[in-house]
Amino acid sequence: MTTRSLVQRLILMSVCVLWFGLPAQAQLLGGLTPSAIADGAKVVLSARAEDAPKVTELREWQLEDRGPVQGRLVQWIGPDNWIHIEDRFQRIQSFPPRQFSESDRELIEKTLGPWRQLVTRLRQEFPIRDAGAKPWRQGDRELNNASLLSVDDDMSFWSIQQALIAIPLTSFTGEQRDLIQKRRQLLGELSVWQTQDPGVAFRAELLGEVDDTYVFGRIWKPYASYPVMARFRVRKNLLADVDRERAGGWLKSGKVKQIPGLEQSDLWCWPGRLGMLGPGKPLEIVEDEADPSQSKVSWAVPDHRPERARFRKFRIKRWESLGSFNGPSELDLRRVLFERKLHEADANVSAEKVAEIWSDQRKSLVERDPLRYLNTTVVWRLKDTDPNSRVTATLIGERHPFYVYQVGGEDVTAAVLKTELDEPWREVAEQSVQRMNEYFEAHPKAKRPSLHSEYFIVRRSHAILLFIKPLEVAGETKLKVKMAGRDTPVVLLADQLHYADAMEMNLMMLESEPGSSTKRMPEIAKASREERLQWIKLQEHFEQKTIFGLQLPSARSMEDWSVSWHQPLYQTQIGFDGVVVGKHLDSWIIRDGTVDFLIDTELMTDRSNEQASQQWQALKEQFPNQAIPISVPTLRVYGSVGKAPLPPAEDPSWSDNDEWQFTDWEGKRQSIPKAAFSHLEQLELDVQFRSESEVRRTVSTEDEYAATQKVNEFQEKLRRELEGELRNLPKPASFQTWHLADSKDHLAAHFERFDGEDVIMLSSLGVHFRIARGLFQEHALERMEELAAEFRQEGKAGRTAGLDPSTITHRAIRRADGRTTRPGTPIRANRYYIDVENEEGLLTQLSVDELHPVDGSELRAELYRREHGIEWDDQVDERLALPVTEDEIIERPATLDAEYRQRLEVLRRGFSPQWKETQLTLSPGQTVRQISVDGSCMVVTGNNPAVVDSAGKTIHRIPRQWDEQHPVYLSPDNNQLIGFESGVLTVWDLQQQTKLASYPAVKQPLVSTQSADGDRFAFATHDGSFNLLNLASMEVQRSRIELLEDERMTRELWCSSDGQNFIATSDQNMYLLKVDETTGKIANQNRLKKFPRIREMAVLDHRAWVSTVEQPWAIYFGVEEGKLVQAKRQLGIIPHWMKNVEADEGIPLIRIMGMLPGLAGSEDPYAFVSHVDFNGHPMGVVESVNCDLTGPVMIAGRGKAMVFRRGDQWIHAVAPEQINADRVLRVLAEDLIDDDRIDQLDAVFAYLRTPSIADVGEYPDELSEEFLNALYLVSQEYGWVHGGDPRIRRELWLKRAGERMPQSIVIPMLRAQYHSDLAWAARGSGFVNTVTNEGMQTYHEQLTVALNHIKPLLKKQQPATRVFSLSVSFATGLSAPKTAVGELTRRAMETPAKNSLEVHSAAVNYLLPRWHGNPGDFENYIDRVCDQLGGNDGDAMYARLIVSSARYYPSGQPASDFMRFDPDRVLRGMDAYYAKDRTSTRWFELAEKLFQREQDAERLSKLRQLVVRHRIYFGM
Repeated sequence: MTTRSLVQRLILMSVCVLWFGLPAQAQLLGGLTPSAIADGAKVVLSARAEDAPKVTELREWQLEDRGPVQGRLVQWIGPDNWIHIEDRFQRIQSFPPRQFSESDRELIEKTLGPWRQLVTRLRQEFPIRDAGAKPWRQGDRELNNASLLSVDDDMSFWSIQQALIAIPLTSFTGEQRDLIQKRRQLLGELSVWQTQDPGVAFRAELLGEVDDTYVFGRIWKPYASYPVMARFRVRKNLLADVDRERAGGWLKSGKVKQIPGLEQSDLWCWPGRLGMLGPGKPLEIVEDEADPSQSKVSWAVPDHRPERARFRKFRIKRWESLGSFNGPSELDLRRVLFERKLHEADANVSAEKVAEIWSDQRKSLVERDPLRYLNTTVVWRLKDTDPNSRVTATLIGERHPFYVYQVGGEDVTAAVLKTELDEPWREVAEQSVQRMNEYFEAHPKAKRPSLHSEYFIVRRSHAILLFIKPLEVAGETKLKVKMAGRDTPVVLLADQLHYADAMEMNLMMLESEPGSSTKRMPEIAKASREERLQWIKLQEHFEQKTIFGLQLPSARSMEDWSVSWHQPLYQTQIGFDGVVVGKHLDSWIIRDGTVDFLIDTELMTDRSNEQASQQWQALKEQFPNQAIPISVPTLRVYGSVGKAPLPPAEDPSWSDNDEWQFTDWEGKRQSIPKAAFSHLEQLELDVQFRSESEVRRTVSTEDEYAATQKVNEFQEKLRRELEGELRNLPKPASFQTWHLADSKDHLAAHFERFDGEDVIMLSSLGVHFRIARGLFQEHALERMEELAAEFRQEGKAGRTAGLDPSTITHRAIRRADGRTTRPGTPIRANRYYIDVENEEGLLTQLSVDELHPVDGSELRAELYRREHGIEWDDQVDERLALPVTEDEIIERPATLDAEYRQRLEVLRRGFSPQWKETQLTLSPGQTVRQISVDGSCMVVTGNNPAVVDSAGKTIHRIPRQWDEQHPVYLSPDNNQLIGFESGVLTVWDLQQQTKLASYPAVKQPLVSTQSADGDRFAFATHDGSFNLLNLASMEVQRSRIELLEDERMTRELWCSSDGQNFIATSDQNMYLLKVDETTGKIANQNRLKKFPRIREMAVLDHRAWVSTVEQPWAIYFGVEEGKLVQAKRQLGIIPHWMKNVEADEGIPLIRIMGMLPGLAGSEDPYAFVSHVDFNGHPMGVVESVNCDLTGPVMIAGRGKAMVFRRGDQWIHAVAPEQINADRVLRVLAEDLIDDDRIDQLDAVFAYLRTPSIADVGEYPDELSEEFLNALYLVSQEYGWVHGGDPRIRRELWLKRAGERMPQSIVIPMLRAQYHSDLAWAARGSGFVNTVTNEGMQTYHEQLTVALNHIKPLLKKQQPATRVFSLSVSFATGLSAPKTAVGELTRRAMETPAKNSLEVHSAAVNYLLPRWHGNPGDFENYIDRVCDQLGGNDGDAMYARLIVSSARYYPSGQPASDFMRFDPDRVLRGMDAYYAKDRTSTRWFELAEKLFQREQDAERLSKLRQLVVRHRIYFGM
């Protein structure tokens, strides 16, 4: 912060202080003068402590439990109360105030006190409107008389010369943009208004008052392009008392000046069940006498757009359910409509008469439903719950100590403890109960509802509320309850409920139990319910948390020896929050929120133990009759890791793979690598583990003092033993900090060894990483050489024995400021960034400019060479900028090379999503029993058992002695049969007609399966016997599934593609089986929850997809120690078969075959075949097959073929060949540009327009258009692959390519598209009022350049489709006359471009009223061109143009209010479009939205019938 800017801010702030009317001496303490007061907004919201002024000289600060710190005090008001000190190296250090000595705290308070007071005052009183002297600036333009109103996402809203202007934040400079955000935050704090409903507040600016209402204003956007300042009224009595007084005070003091003309404001807002309702003008209420809950109100908002933007009469009419209003809001709504109706009937009616009539009307309304209208809110919140966890209910009265509610109707009543309602809601409840009591006392004949409550509302967690009816105490810690909505009782653990709710439920059960022993009842049960106020005080006590310090006890006795290898010695530097609620043996019981846990006194510092003792003593004295705690918790804090306290845990253990595992307070199993702990931490964890398991759980607590002594003695003895073992470990190297060259920074790590030009180091977390030798100072390298020599003398290559340097990929890189980056594995690089994978496996980006000039460029070159196989070349731009020589010029496009022609020939075959069917020719009595994994052959049984091909031709005869009642399989080559003979597993050679092997030990299986590769076969029996046959080795490996007692296997077994993972089911559970790759036996078994009625499953490495029968769901889950870790995912089809497969690019996918609900057994059944990734997202083209999957069906293991029965015939079907035209053209474009074969660009483009290829596409030029898209993308990526600066290289390459091929028609189209993108980048996507002058100038200049590139192509006899679409687009931006655009579209209709949706969409866009058209222009154009196309093609084009144009208009009302169209032709067009095997669902979804807006149920139903007729697949 410079002196000049500080002075300017100080002067402005003095004005603010005087404005507030505060005494100068009261604010300016500590010797400050008025000129030393800064701008309020800057002080309140200063972003960084580094920029704040330093208010003391360099001095020494005394800190408890650590040495003195030298530095200067920083004057920074941050988000916490910590003190910030800048040390001698200009680094900011932060310390809590309690850590400073008493004298230092006094100096700090004296120095910073005035500033803290000033900030607090500014936060409360800073004016709403900007009062700064400096004008706002948008770039170089000054905004005169501008007032910032609001900021929404990336748009700011201003009042400039009494007009509302929206300006993108991106158009401001960084400093101005930051200031806008800061002002927005500051003003926002003063612009939030709370209503009488405690759950409803709103943000708006106070404008004035009219009668008994306040008028507010806020930015409102009924249309994306025309935001308005909406003025609306809120009744004064609907505001909270504090805010009502605040608004009145602002108007009375003149802080907010009354804006004239507010009487004309006819928009209103009311608090409702889900927030503020409005703004809007209420029109009418439609009552539903049969069902009052269906009553609704309509309201309207007039058109606020400027006249030039109106081309249709516009209206917004919305309906809102009356149930969305709370009682007082609905009364006020009815009052507004009632008063308006009276004034319309009699304009001269007096206000007194209106009030009198409304009073009678209101009285009748309240008498009709007093509970609704006397309740301020219907949404209630309990203490210690998430803000979104609320109860929707109607308060009907109080029955001490409860409030009683009606929930979901009059049949269900529930009670809530008064003290457990959150404070604002408790106040509202008291007021509502008081009003009800007064009403029913005044109306004795009115029927008051019974206050007997069947259920009680309790908290199970911060986000879960339960409605329960306690039945009995099922145990010391269990309650048997009935839950609302469930018929059977359930058992709840008391410690799973909020402690106050658990206490109340226990109390109720004990009091209701006849003859209950007073010994069983806690002390609280003996006390009267009137003493529950004690519990309120107790809760307040629990909320007063203390920060307790942690310290490893071993550090006290071993300070003379640096035993902690990876961490410095521990002192009072770590801690945790909580409040003491009890003591158990040698441990404190701490409560943090609603979680209780234990912590050993040995783990806490002496000062913290003193604080805990004081808290415990105070708690017992203040609440002598309370049972504190209710029970001893199972969670415990077991120490720390890396100066951070571990979370409360239970069931801790060291795992076999050196991880500390524990169960957290949410019941989730967690783990921390052992390498993250220092030796001291590991020692202390062992002490805690063993004392917990060997002493604490077995010692008697009758004599608490003796028990504590016994635990302490055991821990001291164990600690001495472990410390002795620790001292005998090899002593670590004492030299642990390494000086870096050209830097003041030090690297803290252990030297491991040298490896070439790198040094391998060991980080404090036990992670090895590399760092270049040249980064260290000379004396540091000398010390490393000494350590390396010591390792060699000991016969070791380095510190860690057996370390393979080739596995060390993490690297620390030097930054430009001399520091080093966090170790990570460099993955890839481009001109600007290096992607690095950190220790957690997350990718981060390092800017090359921030790295050291040498290290960054060398690492980038190495990564670039590894990824692309070519050297990084910074001279690419220079070579591209060289003049083109005569030898490089290509006078005319070459003919297409045979190589590229052959690659394009594959496109001739096209693609059909339909599976190809072949009817099998079988003998009478024959039936298909099995299909091979590749689907080419089938096993046929009956009169003549055989293996047949897809046409039914016999390939092999099958021996007759095999058992047909047992499973049978074919080998991958279809030459071997695997089946059973006389109950014995047998393998036959079908070519030689001989037995290859028999396995008598394999029992007759209950269930069997074959892997997708065909080499492995699994057989399981009732008792869990598991046999795996490996066809490659001809061996059977036997193992067993460990079942529970009386558990039996069922007929469900699934296998992964590689045959190493299986899932089997029993009558009780589901088992994930991992088979050892070498032995073939079960190596790991996890028991999972069983899914009901499984249909099919796809098994992967550690996850699976499961299809259940009851619902069309696929469930994706991963298995971590037998737990379900993912949720359900819904599919658009009911899956019948699933398998994981490899896609073309090596991405693992799930191949799914399924049917739409309701198709099974229909006259025309069919199935979809689709692919999804592991997240359930659809991938690739969807296929279909004419098959009913609920009939006799067998699907090949690889999912590419199937055989099924249709009537009396067996049908063999194979999947179609998938030809990805986009990928073919993309790869070809990459090869042409990378190989510099630009002479072939026009040749390929011309070949794709030939009739033999063009007929494959949707319209003749579709494939050539796709090739242009691929070229454009590849030219864009050229800038990232070939070195140099990609921001200019693309333009250089396009320019050079154009100079080399002056006769090309492809290059000009690419260059035109490039300059068009530059134009829109300069202009932005907003409306014209958001575009800067510079942006608009660049926009027109670039579009002119683009048009000049395309003009010569328009002179061709038959221009390409892209020429027309670009030309019309440029005409739109350059405001070309309609005659010119009409001539372009006329010529397009004489070429293949007439069928291009892109061309006609560009023309429709030009003719929209928002651009250059008049009302009706674009509709007339659509009618004309579609009539010229005629037939199904014209209807298909009409439908797509109409549904896409409807998106430009507000979705809140029918599109027919804005545009003219024929809905029947839209429906015919959708039918015609999808009749040609179209797979895109985009047009169907747009048409569906169109008919929904029109509320055209008949046509919407007909449209949805197309889904089945044309087999439209929607995936998820």
